[in-house]
Amino acid sequence: MTAVQLYYALKKSHKCFLGIYERIVKIKSVTQPNCQKCFALWVKHNIAAGLQKNLKLDFSSRNGLRRTLGQLKLPENELLGKYMLPKYLLYKWKTYRDREIIKPSQSEASPVLLSSLLTWNLNGLGTKRPWPEQLVVQNQCGIIAVQEHLLSPLQYPPALKTFSHTTNPEGEVFKGKPSSDHLPVLSNLQQHAYLTSPPSIKWNNKLLQGHGDELSPSNRWNFLQVDEINSQDELDHSANKYIEILNNVGDCLGIRGESKDSSPRYFDKASLRARMQERGAKRKLEKALQLKQNPQDNEAKEFHQAIQHPQGKYRQSQIPTPCFNEKGNLLVDQEEILEEKASNSPRLAGNLTGIYKNQGHWGIYRATNSSMGPLRIEGVNTALKQARKPVSCPILSVLDSLLAI
Repeated sequence: MTAVQLYYALKKSHKCFLGIYERIVKIKSVTQPNCQKCFALWVKHNIAAGLQKNLKLDFSSRNGLRRTLGQLKLPENELLGKYMLPKYLLYKWKTYRDREIIKPSQSEASPVLLSSLLTWNLNGLGTKRPWPEQLVVQNQCGIIAVQEHLLSPLQYPPALKTFSHTTNPEGEVFKGKPSSDHLPVLSNLQQHAYLTSPPSIKWNNKLLQGHGDELSPSNRWNFLQVDEINSQDELDHSANKYIEILNNVGDCLGIRGESKDSSPRYFDKASLRARMQERGAKRKLEKALQLKQNPQDNEAKEFHQAIQHPQGKYRQSQIPTPCFNEKGNLLVDQEEILEEKASNSPRLAGNLTGIYKNQGHWGIYRATNSSMGPLRIEGVNTALKQARKPVSCPILSVLDSLLAI
């Protein structure tokens, strides 16, 4: 018996119960545990009780079937082979009824690519125009041209009644409109920045013979072709002499720095103050020389300072700028600078840096010619602080050299 035969049997047996018959959803063949074929009925929940009663699958019918099978006294294998298992069918139906309902996943529509936009016919160009425009906008492309291709009758079947063709070239002329097809020429509007890698440098080992790894370790001083150096002791002696010359030159010019071992780590307050003032004066001098080299930038800065100063927006540094006195000494102490500016305020009013840019004013503040000493800072005697003697600063020697130039 097949599922179709059972379907028609149920239809014939439920002529008087059309409501129950119409609620039968599906008839599915099921294999029982005894490998016998039976059928599972998928029905609506509201007719399940009526269908069980009609098919004698309710509680009373199952009890009557059990009594009938008990009276027959047949062996178990024969009972399983000849009679149906209504309890198993009911279990399968309840399992399907109480199943977990999962929302089916909606598959996303595949995007339409430009490769699918092949051609369109001339007659349907007006109706298909919005769709190609949307594809072109989404893919950031532009149609730069439309090519027309005339197709032969063998390639394009005629769609007009008056169209006729023949394979004989000497036959009659084609009737009707010729078939044509239009192909859009697309161009990508996206700009791609292709970064090129820098060219790799490859050394030619042939040009490095005798100057690379091929130096002979047996003759160690082959690359120093000097007559006075013939051994390592002579090389050490010449190197020490060269270093000594450099140290002497640095001491004479005042540009030699102290080593970390010889430099003191801790200063008294007076020496530390003098050291910091010297560094500040050096920075001021470098800034003034830099402004002198760029007069246009200097004028622009002075213009903004002149406007912002009366408005209260320009804030000068609290520490006054070092300046020269009439004797030519550079004043670093704050009180001495204020006293000198108060006594010579007319001359120093327009000079923010304390150093005149005009060479005509340099004669007033020309420093005395003194011997250039080394760039070292020694401790300041605090007992002479009341005498207000100017602190010796090597910046004078640098200014002398600049003024002499």
